[in-house]
Amino acid sequence: METPGLDSALAALRYWRTKHEVVSHNLANVSSPGFKGHLIFAELRPGEQPAARQALDREQGTLSETGGPLDLVIEGPGFFVVDTPAGERLTRRGSFELDENGILVDPGGHPVMGDGGVIAIPPEGEIVINDAGEITVDDELVDRLRVEQPEADDPEVTSEGASLLRVSASLQPVGPESRGIKQGFLEESNVDAVGGLTDLISIQRHFAAAQRAVETLDRVAGTIANDLARTNG
Repeated sequence: METPGLDSALAALRYWRTKHEVVSHNLANVSSPGFKGHLIFAELRPGEQPAARQALDREQGTLSETGGPLDLVIEGPGFFVVDTPAGERLTRRGSFELDENGILVDPGGHPVMGDGGVIAIPPEGEIVINDAGEITVDDELVDRLRVEQPEADDPEVTSEGASLLRVSASLQPVGPESRGIKQGFLEESNVDAVGGLTDLISIQRHFAAAQRAVETLDRVAGTIANDLARTNG
């Protein structure tokens, strides 16, 4: 038997539970360099209950200077591309290093991709990376970093761990003139810790209220069903 309001209460419960998961994940990565938080909102469709939808927060985090030749940030749109066993992924965590074979890799050991594929850096020489992402060693061009971004309306941009993003749609290259890559800097997480904690308190209150509503309506449905059974009997 359907109880008026129960579907709405259950939808609210699912929404606040999902929002709690998203905000908690954001806060857990408030200190992760290059981490991009997710925003969550209620999507309304005709004839359906409101559903939770996520969107990537593309706002840039604070830049911190390190002086490391392989520490990179993108001042503007776009992400670095890395190759993982599960396929290519995007990242703003530019704390790169060289593996034992001289391959440029991210902190997880995934190769960083350039226009020519995997980037191999000569063992000696001064490494310079310009605004366009061109890598030179002693003035000799090695490769140019791939910088790409998901389509603006792609809803399936999901986090994998603290630094990688998986995208369902095709990627769009960011032109060299729009990259603004800075060498010797790292980007901090763009998560607002204070705002996130405030949101978490509010979410917990709303979740508890929705949970009480579901329990109350469920009891009402049970009472009505029992009364109908006795009447029909």
